Amino acid sequence: MLYLRGMENTENKQTPYTRSRILFVIGAFLTGIITLVILYLTHKAVPFMMDDLWYSTRLYDEEPVRSLKDVADAQIWHYNNWGGRSMTHGLLQLLLMAGETFADLCNVAVTVLLSFLLYLVAAGERPVGSLFSDGHDTTSRTALWIWLLTLGTGFLIGLNANWKMSMFWQAGAANYLYITVFLLLFLFV
Repeated sequence: MLYLRGMENTENKQTPYTRSRILFVIGAFLTGIITLVILYLTHKAVPFMMDDLWYSTRLYDEEPVRSLKDVADAQIWHYNNWGGRSMTHGLLQLLLMAGETFADLCNVAVTVLLSFLLYLVAAGERPVGSLFSDGHDTTSRTALWIWLLTLGTGFLIGLNANWKMSMFWQAGAANYLYITVFLLLFLFV
């Protein structure tokens, strides 16, 4: 039998990991890592394009944004001359200014956060810890969360009508992915 640290039951005795439990945990971690890599590579495959190119400038001229002052000036101009989505487009300009790799990593993190928030809002649960506090060990609970987040991320992408333009294109991600996370955080908190 295989015994791992942290697998104590209520009497502080170690409980054995069964083969199926080990496979469940290993499968969860591998699936989670594969999902994150696929998300990152998909974000990486979609270059900055269309609106991204315009929002990477100060908007009122062709100079690229290089500082927070440039972003603020561009958003003041944008608000007065184009539209009122300053929060979205300011965030977009900051991500574009940071570069593609940083933007891709942020998009992966926000996609997973969105899956997590969708689950929490749908479950109506505020205390996250109480969700799986049925006597299972920490490793099994973590593995279960990874499976749920992976499944949720798969559904989020699979059921999305136009996932390339709303999640993987940078302007689409800023307009839809990030703002949805902000709205769900507002609802949840």
